[in-house]
Amino acid sequence: MLELQTPMTRKAFWAYFDRVRDDDAERMRLHRAYWGQFVTEGMRDRVWDAMGKRLTKSNDPHFNDTTSVRQWDRLAFLVPRHPQVRSRSDFVCVLKEAARQALAERTP
Repeated sequence: MLELQTPMTRKAFWAYFDRVRDDDAERMRLHRAYWGQFVTEGMRDRVWDAMGKRLTKSNDPHFNDTTSVRQWDRLAFLVPRHPQVRSRSDFVCVLKEAARQALAERTP
């Protein structure tokens, strides 16, 4: 298990990612640590308000069975602007991490 620096730069994220490419659990931990640094409490609440019921029914760790990519894109305004969060796919990664955190806070 790699020791992760926080805050983590995009460059460090990809350097770590290359080192754990074949370890799914470690990749998920890395992904959560990197995108999680951009999640705010308000964002978790708003994502939960918009999608909470669907999140509780999800069987996919990536929430691809909850809604369309378009719905995630519509929530992109919740993500604060940051130099490391540049694209729609970046926004979706942050939002899905906010959803994971919201789900963990609200379910046993």
